[in-house]
Parts: sequence; C-alpha cells; structure tokens
Amino acid sequence: MKPTLSHLPSLILILFSFLTFCTADVPPVANLTFYGVWITAGPDAILTKFESTITLPPGSPDPSPSNDVQAFWPGMETAADNAVFQNVITNQGGGAGEWYLLPYYCCNPAKPLADQMRVWPGDTVKNVFSLDLPTMKWYNNWVVTPGPQGNAAGQVPFGGGFVFDPSIDTLTHGAPYTGALLTIELQDQGTWDFGAVEWSNVIVEANTTDTEWCSNGPTGGSNWKWSASKGTYSTSDGNLTTCYFASVVLESPDPPN
Repeated sequence: MKPTLSHLPSLILILFSFLTFCTADVPPVANLTFYGVWITAGPDAILTKFESTITLPPGSPDPSPSNDVQAFWPGMETAADNAVFQNVITNQGGGAGEWYLLPYYCCNPAKPLADQMRVWPGDTVKNVFSLDLPTMKWYNNWVVTPGPQGNAAGQVPFGGGFVFDPSIDTLTHGAPYTGALLTIELQDQGTWDFGAVEWSNVIVEANTTDTEWCSNGPTGGSNWKWSASKGTYSTSDGNLTTCYFASVVLESPDPPN
C-alpha cells in the first residue's frame, strides 16, 4: 500500500491496499481507511531498526468476514511514501473472529513475503526489522507467544524470518525507509469493532544524532483516540539514535472527549 501519513493530519487515508496488490490497473478498494501513528527522524534519516510487540485484540464479532476486511500492522515506508514493508495481522483467510499473520511488501511488485500463519486473540507477536547496512537488505523476524486462547487451542510458541531486498521494487529501486508506522487498516464493510490495539517495547533506530523526534513522540490524528508513552533515547558512536516507547495504543475510532 502507499501510506502518506506524514502529509495528512487526520491520518485517516483513502489509498490502495495490500490486498489490491497496489497496481495501477486494479480499481480502488471500497471504504479503504487507515488509523495510524508515524515515527520518523526526517526524510534524510534512514531507519536501521524497527521493533515492536503487539498483543492481538479479540476477533471481530462480525460472523461474515469476507466483506469485513480488517488488518493492523507495523511497517516502514520510504520518504516518497510509495513503498511499505509490513507484517500484517488480518482477518482474511479463515472464519469469523480469526487472525492471521502475513508479512507483505507493497508496491511494485506487491507480494506476500511468507506463508500466512494463524494467530489467536491474546497472542503476542514480536516483530523485528533490522537493516544490514553493507547490503541494504532487511532481516524480518517474528516470534509468536500464545495467550490463553492460543494455549487452549494447542498452539505452541513459534517464530520465523527471512531476508528481504527492497531493490526488487522497480519504482523505488531500493530507496531507504525513513518512517515507521503502527496502523489499523479497514476495507469494504470492515469496521473498528475489535477494541484497542496495543503495541509495547517499540524501538526505532535511525542514522541521525538528532533526538527531538524521539522526545516529541509519534505523530497521530486528532479526531480519534490514541496514546503513546514518552520516548526515551540513546545515541551511539556510529551516529545512530535509538528511540524507545514503552507503549503505543490505538484506542478507539471515536473522537477524543
């Protein structure tokens, strides 16, 4: 998909999505909406790491998910907002109330990067994107820890990962990622009816000595509810700044009180 969270203050966007394969010859998906927060040190500060742990919310009470597309994901975008590398949790692929993990890249070509994996409400999913600077390739790793519902279903902890080369994109030609996103995505008849989406231990590392972006915290919309803990930072001899947020919570689509 092509988020442009840096340019619209509402952060609720009508764009192409990962299920449309983000191609020009595919018509836009109906009612495509995003709620998200965005973390960046600026268009010239390349991200070198993005880590977060999400606790999966309850599944949607909608008994017919085929036209009720819901997803939420951590991802990274380029400074031009024309590519995103994301680990998507979606309700597409199974029955009502189910969630699935799907690493995905958009936009040219848009493609799943691993097999879809069943996960359960209450599971935690730790996602780590790490850049190998000599090759500019990314390591994408995840670890799933079952919650009570997953344990009851017989799920065991599991993880996985792969190496991804953004230079496959014929549009961006491997342009670096400069923005980190934590986002809810809705399509068609999908609504935000699954409660708050909570991320913990959010870490963003960028090649800059500037720290104001961390102290100021994420950027988010003003017409829906979200919160973030105060950012703390550290710097290294390699001109890297690491920013840490204990929690980022996308609370509700309702306007703040």
